[in-house]
Amino acid sequence: MAITINGSGTITGVSAGGLPDGCVTADDIASLPSGSVLQVVEGSSSSWATSTSDASYTSASISTNITPSSTSSKILAIAHMNGVYKSSGSSSTCLDMQIFRGSTGLGDFAATVWETSTSLQMVGSAVFSKLDSPSTTSQITYDVRFRSRNNTSTVGVNYAGVSTSKLILMEIAG
Repeated sequence: MAITINGSGTITGVSAGGLPDGCVTADDIASLPSGSVLQVVEGSSSSWATSTSDASYTSASISTNITPSSTSSKILAIAHMNGVYKSSGSSSTCLDMQIFRGSTGLGDFAATVWETSTSLQMVGSAVFSKLDSPSTTSQITYDVRFRSRNNTSTVGVNYAGVSTSKLILMEIAG
C-alpha cells in the first residue's frame, strides 16, 4: 500500500511499525524550522569520582557523543549530577562543575558546600545546562568534569557509586 498525505495533512498507508526505512532523509531533517529538536542522546554513569584538585578538572566518568546534522545546529547539553558531595577538609568549599566539548570547557557551574564541621557533607544533586554552537557535522564528545575550589576538601559525584548522573544532548535546528 502506498503512503499518501491528503490536503488536510492526514497520512494513510503507514503500518503499525511506523515509516519504512529511508522515508525520512537528512534533507527532510535539515528543512525543519529553526528551534526544532532534531535528536536527543543520553549518557549515564554511576562511577564514584573524587578530586582535591583546584588546578585541573577531574572526569565525572560521564560522556556522550552526538553527530549534528547541520553546521548551523546548536547542542543543548543538560547535566544532572547526583551524589554530589564534599568530605573532610575545610569547613566550606566550592565544587566547580563544567560541561566540556572535547577539550573546550563551556563554562563553570559552582555548587557551594558550607558546613561548620569538617565531616562528610552530602549536597544531593545539581542540574546545569549549556547551549553550544559547535559548527560541525562531525561526531562530538561532550563530558562533565569537576574540581574543588578549596583543595583542602575532597569533592565528588556519584557518592559511593549508589547514584546515577546523566548527560543529555539535544540537537536544535539553527
